Amino acid sequence: MDGELAACGGWSFRSTLFGSDSRSARDATRLRPGVDPARIRAFFVKPAYARQGLGSRLLAHCEGEALAAGFQAVSLGATEPGRRLYRAFGYIEADPIDFDLGGGLSIPIIPMSKRLSTRED
Repeated sequence: MDGELAACGGWSFRSTLFGSDSRSARDATRLRPGVDPARIRAFFVKPAYARQGLGSRLLAHCEGEALAAGFQAVSLGATEPGRRLYRAFGYIEADPIDFDLGGGLSIPIIPMSKRLSTRED
């Protein structure tokens, strides 16, 4: 499996909580460090690589980078498979959003957030 993509994800300073850049409802407003939460976005671990710590390492890295950029909190829109990882990292859930995928399909998205801690906290 050399060279195979095993996991992806990142963080963002734009307002949209989740979804692709092509969505008409996308809000590209730049978030303000120290005021708004950064967004954790597009996490996925290929099933063959699940439960090996890739998601945890990637999430910890993204949180650290957001903190270094001046953000004091992060938020995300989780799907059911990611919920357990985010809970383990201390994310707090809000009421699910029923997101319309079109064609009569929808998926529950769970808004989650977390305050980032510094060594001084």
